Amino acid sequence: MNRMEQFFAGMSAEDRQKMMPKMMSAMMNMMGGAEGKEGGAAMDMTAMPKMMVEMMPRCLSMVLPGMPKEERIDFVLDMVSNLIERGCEGLSEEEKKIFLDKVTEKARA
Repeated sequence: MNRMEQFFAGMSAEDRQKMMPKMMSAMMNMMGGAEGKEGGAAMDMTAMPKMMVEMMPRCLSMVLPGMPKEERIDFVLDMVSNLIERGCEGLSEEEKKIFLDKVTEKARA
């Protein structure tokens, strides 16, 4: 059992549903808002992206199936928009096109 499964083991499906959108939003805000803060972050910000890349898909695979359809759709659209916006930062126009083509291809699969 991995850490994420251990963390969620004692929680009901309803508790996970309520907690995850807030947690994901807070983590995305931490990643985007951590730069330039003085006084040191609670976490090594170089490790945060790696941890998030590993954790987020697992969290979502556990929580999304149990969310009500309307909430799930809104949440996914918000996440995809955020991922695309942040994923395109710093890319050239050609790189953005390749990135968006890959995202579109995956979404249609």
